[in-house]
Amino acid sequence: CGGGGSGGRIAVRYNNVSSFSGSYPAFGGASSTEMGGPGTVYLYSRFVNATDIERETLILDNNGQLSSFNDLNYTTQVGYTSRFWFLPDTVGGTVSARFNNVIVRGRTRTAIDPRQVGGSVTIGYMNGDLTGEIHIGPRHTVSITDSVDPFPIAPRLESNGTLSLPLFTRFHGLRVTNLFL
Repeated sequence: CGGGGSGGRIAVRYNNVSSFSGSYPAFGGASSTEMGGPGTVYLYSRFVNATDIERETLILDNNGQLSSFNDLNYTTQVGYTSRFWFLPDTVGGTVSARFNNVIVRGRTRTAIDPRQVGGSVTIGYMNGDLTGEIHIGPRHTVSITDSVDPFPIAPRLESNGTLSLPLFTRFHGLRVTNLFL
């Protein structure tokens, strides 16, 4: 019996998101063998109001489903399932992603593709439900400018990885068993 399939990909361009009353479910499939990885929802608005010209939000949600592998091992490549991966734009390229707002919830685990030598993800504002995890591998950089309080996801920082957090960051109430910094 196979594992659950990965979640879907949804992209929405809008003028006024406050008039939308629906939801954007894109989580992975359930399975008794291995849960599917989270899907992605990307929301984009060119004109929100006079002070906020451009707004983009990336939502990563796996509906509370957690991989049966607890750790991602960059040496043996065990645990590479049920995750959201930041991937390069081109084959052989490096990851370089920037988002205004990222929401990680529903026990989502995320990481930069470990096959990439180098790579960076820059997040303006991080939000979440205290159940997610971000894995920063060797030669990878994740920079987060601001976040809700307490910090909404558990970082797992490998040797030679770089994590830049907001000046005042408080870790409290995370629903993961270990915090690795």
